[in-house]
Amino acid sequence: MADKKIPDLTALSTVASGDTLYIMDVSDTTDSSDGTSKKITKANLVTGLATTDITDITSTFTELNALDGIPATLTATELGYVDGVTSAIQTQMDLKATLASPTFTGTVVIPTPFTLGAVSVLPTGTELNFVDGVTSAIQTQLNTKAPIASPNFTGTVSHDTVDAVTADTPITYNNGTNQVPATYTPAGAATATLDVSNTNIHRITCPAGDFTIAVSNETVGQIFLIEIIKDNSATVRTITWMSTVDWITSGGTEPTFTTTANGMTTYGFRVTAADSYEGYLVGSK
Repeated sequence: MADKKIPDLTALSTVASGDTLYIMDVSDTTDSSDGTSKKITKANLVTGLATTDITDITSTFTELNALDGIPATLTATELGYVDGVTSAIQTQMDLKATLASPTFTGTVVIPTPFTLGAVSVLPTGTELNFVDGVTSAIQTQLNTKAPIASPNFTGTVSHDTVDAVTADTPITYNNGTNQVPATYTPAGAATATLDVSNTNIHRITCPAGDFTIAVSNETVGQIFLIEIIKDNSATVRTITWMSTVDWITSGGTEPTFTTTANGMTTYGFRVTAADSYEGYLVGSK
């Protein structure tokens, strides 16, 4: 048995119930073969190991020493949490982002739709990119824009040759005027002055009485229309026209203004000289 470790002894490789391990008392210096001795049985070795045979422990001393320093309060449940771990836990944790203010690298892929707070976000990445460069609330900006269909402008509108246009005022262009009617409602015996530099169509609502028509800011060669809507009676109304009108369609005689209540007569004019016009009856009802 000299120079032999106990685990190396064949006879001790398997501990049986009846085996006994004798330990000599080193304090016995009598060199007597009957010196004081003690014995350890299998029951002594497995005390505290429940029914586990000491030979069932397969850990090496190095592996057992690795447990040195582990808190006594560590439970089997807590040790079970590392079951299935395939590499250093801290190394794996260092590759994870924190919940608070995470910093990502590379390309971050977000599913569509995703939930932001309690709101389901439906736009795709392409759709979200449409707001790139927006500097303030989109709805606030949209609320200050005019629709394409029937815009309603306020204040002064300026663009190229358009200047000082306000609500209900026709717009003038370099190559002529647009066809937005200018409306007038003169009082009886009053004069309706038509500014033909604003538009080529003028609509007058006839008062319950006679009235006069005057023209301003005309251009030689300009053609314009005057629509006169009769008041709601059949009474004949007298219209006093511009100073020089040559009525072409009626042989030099002023066409008859409708006497139909709420009817309308339309006249056409071409400017031949300053305050001089050719007049035409366009139609009457």
